[in-house]
Amino acid sequence: MSIEVDQEVFAEIEEYISHETVIIVGASDPRAAGYGLLQAARRFSFVAEDGREVSVEEAEYGDLYTPNYVSDIRLAPRGPWLYVDCKGYVPPAMGERMIAILVEELERVGVSGRIEVPSLDELNEYVPAMYLFHGLKFSVIPFP
Repeated sequence: MSIEVDQEVFAEIEEYISHETVIIVGASDPRAAGYGLLQAARRFSFVAEDGREVSVEEAEYGDLYTPNYVSDIRLAPRGPWLYVDCKGYVPPAMGERMIAILVEELERVGVSGRIEVPSLDELNEYVPAMYLFHGLKFSVIPFP
C-alpha cells in the first residue's frame, strides 16, 4: 500500500495564502478513498494551528485557530475531494498534521493513491458524495 503526497497539498501559494482543497487520485476503489477522506475530514476540524488535535471544547472555546469549516466529500472524475476553510491560509504545522491524518485514514481503509490539489475544473464539476457512498455499508467513527 502506497500513498504519495504532492508537495502543493495545504502548501502556501504566496505569503499567507494556501491551497485549501485536497483530492485523492489513482485509488483503485474511489468509494474506499472517499470513506478515508470522510474520516479524515471529521478530524480536520479539530486540528489547531500548532498541529495538535484538540478537544471539541478547545476547538470551540480555546485560543488556538482551527478550521472554520470542512466541506462534504465531493466526487470529481479523478476522485473524491474536499475543501477546508482556513480563511485562505493553512499554517504549516496544521497542514502537516492534516496530511498525516489523511494518510492514516487512507491506510486504515487500505487505499493506495496520490493526495493532490484538485484543478479548478474539478472544483466546478463534481457530484455530491451521496452518489459515492450509495449502497456502501460502513461504520462511522464518531467525532472526538
